[in-house]
Amino acid sequence: MLCFRCRIGLLCAALIGVIGWRISLSHHESEAFAAPSEASVSDVAVGTVAPSFSIADRGQQVTLEGLHGRTAVLCFGSPSREQSKQYRPRVKQLRQQYAGRVKFLNVDTESIDGQQIASAFAAKQSPYFVVIDAQGVIAYRGDFDDNANEEIIEQHFCADVLREIAGEPQMLKQRIAAAK
Repeated sequence: MLCFRCRIGLLCAALIGVIGWRISLSHHESEAFAAPSEASVSDVAVGTVAPSFSIADRGQQVTLEGLHGRTAVLCFGSPSREQSKQYRPRVKQLRQQYAGRVKFLNVDTESIDGQQIASAFAAKQSPYFVVIDAQGVIAYRGDFDDNANEEIIEQHFCADVLREIAGEPQMLKQRIAAAK
């Protein structure tokens, strides 16, 4: 029979091993989010049909098929990242502007489900945004705007795409011209 100190020592060693394994697993999951394969990026290019997904939103499951012809914005972010926090007020403002017309869905990239959705959409950073039009086609993917500093923003990528979808096609011409 092992003495009391030996049992405590073994228990501590086992606990440290479990904690180390969980940290290693967590680090591996983060890497999967941070570096999607190039093949998956081409599968979800602008103009392609969005991959099917299911995400919890305010207690209810939302799927691509369940959007029933409604435009959606997937907001990929990590609640613990400062840059994700910086975008919250701007996303909230855009959400209010398009209330009832566009479904905004937050995808927590720290959760396993969120990482799977991020992988399916090849979301390569946090924050990252994907706009899906009413036909289920990816209309935009990338940054919310051109600067994390709200005071020096020149281009509003997500807002421009939503205006374009809402029937203001001049926004597309301006966006294409600016990209050249």
